[in-house]
Amino acid sequence: DHKPLVPVLATKDMDDVANPRLMRLKQKTLAWRFRIIHIPGHKLGGPDALSRHKECEEVAGMCEGELFTCKEVRGAVMMSIRSELQDPEFEVGEEMIASMENGVRSITWDMVKEETNNDPEHQELSKWISGGCQGSTSTMPTPLKPYWRVKDNLRCVEGVPMFGDRTIVPKGL
Repeated sequence: DHKPLVPVLATKDMDDVANPRLMRLKQKTLAWRFRIIHIPGHKLGGPDALSRHKECEEVAGMCEGELFTCKEVRGAVMMSIRSELQDPEFEVGEEMIASMENGVRSITWDMVKEETNNDPEHQELSKWISGGCQGSTSTMPTPLKPYWRVKDNLRCVEGVPMFGDRTIVPKGL
């Protein structure tokens, strides 16, 4: 919800960013393509409530480096939201609960390479791209046909199929 960051992350060139902290932030995000938008804080109830709740700051400082279960995090988030809204009966929709229960994990480049080597369709795609995307759609295996129309933008890096500079992530990940 910090509107001044939008132009820094979205449109400014690296040379135009004078603040060293913002420069490092922009550098860290260069590997990804995303669209930066501003969402006002009042539309971000949960995060907004958490960022303003004093107990969250104290707990975050005390518990740095500790691991928590989804249930513990969900309970703390709900307590903070209820406290901020001053409504002990406040309930959220199933979508919010589901999003909090989904595990989030990082996918490393090594994981992508390993899964590419274990996935027959990805291996076939990699081989087809490395061979120059030869053949016609009538002779192509069915799983490769969707890539025909973008074949000029396909390449392989360390055996991993890429669309431009975006990784084609194997289904197993």
